[in-house]
Amino acid sequence: MLSLPLDSEGETQIGAWPDLLSSECKVHPSMLRQFFHEFADVDPNEEVLLEKHSASPSVNIRCRIPLSVDHTYVRAILRSNYHLTKMPSVKSPHGYGKMTHDLWIDIGILSQWISTCEAQHGDACYRSRTATHQPTIHPRLLIDTWRMCLKYASAEDMYVALSYVWGQCKTLKTTNANLEDLLKDQGFSSVTTVNQIPRTIMDAIKLLGTIHERYLWVDCLCIVQDDFGSLQHELNSMASIYANARFTIIAADGKDANHGLRGLRGISEPRDYHQNVVHLSSSHEAVLCPTRLRLHSSWSSRGWVFQEDIFSRRRLVFSGSMVQWECSKFTVSIKKTSFNLDLISSSFYVS
Repeated sequence: MLSLPLDSEGETQIGAWPDLLSSECKVHPSMLRQFFHEFADVDPNEEVLLEKHSASPSVNIRCRIPLSVDHTYVRAILRSNYHLTKMPSVKSPHGYGKMTHDLWIDIGILSQWISTCEAQHGDACYRSRTATHQPTIHPRLLIDTWRMCLKYASAEDMYVALSYVWGQCKTLKTTNANLEDLLKDQGFSSVTTVNQIPRTIMDAIKLLGTIHERYLWVDCLCIVQDDFGSLQHELNSMASIYANARFTIIAADGKDANHGLRGLRGISEPRDYHQNVVHLSSSHEAVLCPTRLRLHSSWSSRGWVFQEDIFSRRRLVFSGSMVQWECSKFTVSIKKTSFNLDLISSSFYVS
């Protein structure tokens, strides 16, 4: 097996797929098979490279694939990022991958990501290149997740936005007829109202309470749908609404709003997730850490989400039964245990 020192940097060509997969090595063929399964369009004759960044706990497997663009083939680069796991039985400063539960997400880590981003990045993540070009326009209404009702927003209210797939499911909408009732304490708590709120929205409401956030903005509930003047103003201000949110929850899984944010114990249904783990030796394991989770989701096919995604300063992404944090400084998945920017691979940075 080809080995790279942990402090090495650069890339090393290790051969073509068929030769590597037929190797007698007990470790790297299994890693490559997982990579090959993940990216089925890889040309078997392509050369494979190992890519390593100095003082990083990760190694990238890299190769090129053909992509058809207007019937013209271009070359694209795929990276598969593996991180060593931190094992209690091994005393080592290295190891930033995390073994995860197949059914449940560690909600405590979500709060840690948010607080660590704010503590380490300061204003950097609030002054992203896209968000700073938007005027400071606040939404008219917000969901108060503590009082379970709508409230008229003030300039001081810090809120989280939700980006999701509406789909064909029926959903509660705020109208002039029910606005007064939804502004009352526990306006969303009646049996009739709760049954009309899709799972994704209700899961987001409940999640905010566990991560110490209060206000949520969701289009169908925070825009009065039959007030034409208000509707047009909010639609025209959509980029600003997402740009001025503390962060955006992106619910990329599922075909409609009833899919839910799965894997949140006590809140939603369990997820169905199997982690890609490579056993390197009796004392070392590596986990595959994808970077952009939502590229092939139903959510990404919606035209509206382009501005919701690009203007959001920070994102908590639920996709592929996984969850990932993205901000202006870096991207980190639930399978990572550390936020030390000096040690995180540059492949996890979002440009």
